[in-house]
This record gives sequence, C-alpha cells and structure tokens, in this order.
Amino acid sequence: ALPIEGGKVYLGWRLLKSDPEGIAFNVYRSTAGGAAVKLNGQPLTATTDFVDDASLDQANAWFVKPVVKGRELAVSEQAALEGNAPVQQYQSIPLRDDVRGVSMVAIGDLDADGVYDFVVKHPGGGKDPGRMGPNRGSYKYDGNGGGTWAVACTNGMAASGELTMHGQGRGSSGSGVDAKGRAVKFTVGSSQ
Repeated sequence: ALPIEGGKVYLGWRLLKSDPEGIAFNVYRSTAGGAAVKLNGQPLTATTDFVDDASLDQANAWFVKPVVKGRELAVSEQAALEGNAPVQQYQSIPLRDDVRGVSMVAIGDLDADGVYDFVVKHPGGGKDPGRMGPNRGSYKYDGNGGGTWAVACTNGMAASGELTMHGQGRGSSGSGVDAKGRAVKFTVGSSQ
C-alpha cells in the first residue's frame, strides 16, 4: 500500500503462474480496525492493482481475496498504513551501516513470503561481488523490514556465495548464506 497524490492509495499484487486460469480478485479495506468493506463492484479480471480513495487520516488495512469460478478463496496477507501516512511513491530501503553506495538493485520474492525483497549490489569490482574491497558486496534486504544476508563470491575469493545481475530487465540469480548460516539460492526475474 503506497499513499499517492490526491489522498489516494495504490495497491498492487502479483498474478502467479500457478494461479488458475480465469482468476479474478476482490479488494477489501478495514479502517481503524472496523469491519472490512469490499471496494470493487465486480471482481477484477484485467489487472492486479487498485487505487483506493481511502480516508488517510485513520489507520487502514487492505487485503485481496482471489475469486475462482465465482467463489471467493482465502484472504491474502494485509497491507497496512498508519493514519496520516506521507505520500511516498517509492520503497525506502534502510541500508546497512557499512554501505556507502549502491550500483544495482534486483527485486524479487526471495523467501516466498509474498513480499518483494531487494538484492543490492555495491559499487566496484564489476559484476562479481567476489572482487570487493571495503564496503563492497551485495546484501539482501527483506521487504518486511527484517534482517539481511551478505552475498560474496565463491572460488576462495570471499566466503559465502555468488550473485549475477544480468542487466536491464534480465533478472538476477545467485547463492549465499543467511544469518543462520544456511545456504540460500535465488533467482530474480528471468535470465535470458
């Protein structure tokens, strides 16, 4: 949920390859903890986004219910905004203390929690994070505001994994080690 100009809120969600053919969506809002109200007259079939004219002086929460063959399915996770949320048409990423710059960002749901995460590559060393000096490398920033994990190059250059950012619109893939020391592999977008 992103507050936009004119006192409106932009909502967006994803259509997955695994979603059934003919799927549609209903969008709901709860204001100040009250009962949820359906916002669309007919199930949405041509888009996976919605602009709401919500009253932004109070806390609001939105959720989506998929509709298949005329029947509503389980509710999605909620997206919420506190009252009087500022207009912010971007996602702010709080960088780690040791980060001094950013050269590329890849976006994808790396942990399958339904929220986009960000893989941020720091300047220097070309596309190989293994060729990093101080304050260089790549990190995953959790879209829910949670922890991060570092990605570094294998082949003995640095300890924990590798990352390839394929260029504009072509995706990213790699592996690394999460905060608990578990191996992590990911692909973001399509690598052509």
